[in-house]
Amino acid sequence: MATVVVEIGADQSRPVCFISIIPLEKLFDWCGDQMLLYLGSSLGDLLTITLSNAVEATLAIILLLRCE
Repeated sequence: MATVVVEIGADQSRPVCFISIIPLEKLFDWCGDQMLLYLGSSLGDLLTITLSNAVEATLAIILLLRCE
């Protein structure tokens, strides 16, 4: 199976990054909801909130490192 590499410019990288965050956040929400079943209400809610903030924290760190 061949790997396809697509070159994109700086103008296109920011919208692509924001669009790619949507499935990541949905995945973290789903994982948090599944762990809620195993951990109970209080610890499960804490994990769900932490996972939902992980996406925004990752984006903030990347943008700060790139000075954007």
